[in-house]
Amino acid sequence: MTSSTNILLVTTENQVTTGIARLLRSLHNSTLRLASCQPHEISDYDFREISLVLLDNETDSARSAIQTIVETPEHPPIILLCDPKLESMRSMLEGLDAGAEDFLPRPSENLQMDPNLLSACLAESVSAYARKWPLPDRAALNKFEAKQITSVASHINIIALGLGVGGTKALLALIPQLPKRLKIACLTVLQAPPLFIAPLSQAIAERSPIEVHLARHHLEILPGRLILASSAMQMGVIKCDKRLLIEHTFADTVSGQIPSIDYLFRTLADTCGSEALCVLMTGCGNDGVSGLRLLRSKGALSLGQHPETSAAPERVLQAIELSMLSELVPLPRLGKRISNIIRLSEARKKAATAPKTAKPR
Repeated sequence: MTSSTNILLVTTENQVTTGIARLLRSLHNSTLRLASCQPHEISDYDFREISLVLLDNETDSARSAIQTIVETPEHPPIILLCDPKLESMRSMLEGLDAGAEDFLPRPSENLQMDPNLLSACLAESVSAYARKWPLPDRAALNKFEAKQITSVASHINIIALGLGVGGTKALLALIPQLPKRLKIACLTVLQAPPLFIAPLSQAIAERSPIEVHLARHHLEILPGRLILASSAMQMGVIKCDKRLLIEHTFADTVSGQIPSIDYLFRTLADTCGSEALCVLMTGCGNDGVSGLRLLRSKGALSLGQHPETSAAPERVLQAIELSMLSELVPLPRLGKRISNIIRLSEARKKAATAPKTAKPR
């Protein structure tokens, strides 16, 4: 007998309830069960029976509702329903700090978004957060956990991050671990609903010690810049003379995604090869896996977010199975590990450019 997925919607707005119910029906999944309540009623529910909480981020009591839920032992994941506005993104980031896991578009009359895309976003989140991901056996994980980069063959001049479901919270955890004066560029594909990328990037920039830019065509890739892929466009890298520039193009989906991690990784393989450090993080599906394989064939180093610290470890699990990761690092240490590898790269460059002392005759 197939077990049901029990979803609790917490909102004060009837149109939000109606919108979520309509989207869930469009998924044609008979195992999904929806209940709804107002924020002051959540204490009436047994959260051991709830698979996922959808919380309206635009209600005044959203923060107190999060606190009530996270104080419950073994509480279910919380996903915030948000409007595509800067103030909502700021509030959402505070909600992630308080214990929520991710966000989704809030269905309302003012949301100008394709219903099919809305359904796809909801389906992916339900699939990621309302299931128990099967992890490799401990022996296989021990093998990868024991691997450690001790030297670099080339000078690393660019970091590439690929994030899907759960990526916003993972990126918030990663950025503070990086050096405030980052000496190389960081390109980031953060897959989020299209209307949300611009206000989300602005909200992240307000918190980040690193300079954050939203990608645009021919933006120069300079040290100290974290560049986020824009919505509904592919972000890649092109070389012009000796400069690296952003390629930002209206291309088809790659690996089912736009922006695509595979698209970024493949262009990096062509332009940077072994000078890139690629990091595959949380996300569903296989986006990033084939691009990672190509980068590895060019000599690039690769890190994977440890699946035990990932909201959706599917992509990293595929990379583990194909032995394509140089290291597997838990999220709380991932940024610091990147920093250490950058220092190894800088030391190698310094040693390579140092004047050689003549040998005595």
